[in-house]
Amino acid sequence: MNLFYKYLRLLPLVILITIFSSCEDIPDVLNYGGEDFYRFASTASSIAENSPDPVDIPVIFTSKAGASASGTIQFEVSGGQEGVDYTLVNTDQSLSISSGNGFQGLIQIQPLDNSESSDTDIELTITLLNGSNGTIGFPGPDNTNTASHTLTIIDDDCPIIPIGGTYASVSRGTSTDGCCTEEITGFQSEISITDNGDGTFTLNDFSGGIYLEWYSVYGLTSQNQSPATFLIDDPVNNTIAFVDGSGEPFGESLSATGSYDPCTGNIRYSWSNGWGDEGDVNLSLK
Repeated sequence: MNLFYKYLRLLPLVILITIFSSCEDIPDVLNYGGEDFYRFASTASSIAENSPDPVDIPVIFTSKAGASASGTIQFEVSGGQEGVDYTLVNTDQSLSISSGNGFQGLIQIQPLDNSESSDTDIELTITLLNGSNGTIGFPGPDNTNTASHTLTIIDDDCPIIPIGGTYASVSRGTSTDGCCTEEITGFQSEISITDNGDGTFTLNDFSGGIYLEWYSVYGLTSQNQSPATFLIDDPVNNTIAFVDGSGEPFGESLSATGSYDPCTGNIRYSWSNGWGDEGDVNLSLK
């Protein structure tokens, strides 16, 4: 017999063996005849503190009653502080489970973000209790810990680095003066920032060294002749702005907007003056 036809005759048998072998891995839900029970789908999960959406923690109900089965289960949460670290979407702390929701209920927990740099990760333990028409956790001697679930709320805040000290500066700028018609880019310098103790901070040179590079021809001899004072004008978004009276060395107006990264201490801003000069400064804390 041709070898090809021999294998062709065996093919249906191979397919049947494969099908029956695969079926062994599929639970026979419709014919479940054991004890009704509730369980968590997993033992642990995590979510970032600043997540805009709640975490879903599934609870599954298994019953020999099949499609007609239904039940309710309560839960409690320990660890952390409700209203400070999280809120419960399921405010009554109970779930109703039936075929209508696929025999699966969802415990929903919304983490609460804050700006406390001293925070650590928060660990919550959610425990099932008072289930109707069923036990809690896998029944039998092989019961794993499916009656409780650990949720870790991961802190997203960093230790705040205060403003002040010595900074490496990389700047860009354009001048409207005839002395300096070429744009300066990637200009490297060093500047200092002083904390004034009243919520304002003073730069010894707002231009990151560019003003001295441009205007030494007009008598500037030091970076300290181009100071400016700024404040955090939006503490939530950590944006900065120069305050009124910031001193441009030739008596012209000066303004700037930018941002401060409390995790790295780095500062960046764009400035302009009444002459039409403008520039960008990036400061890295040394």
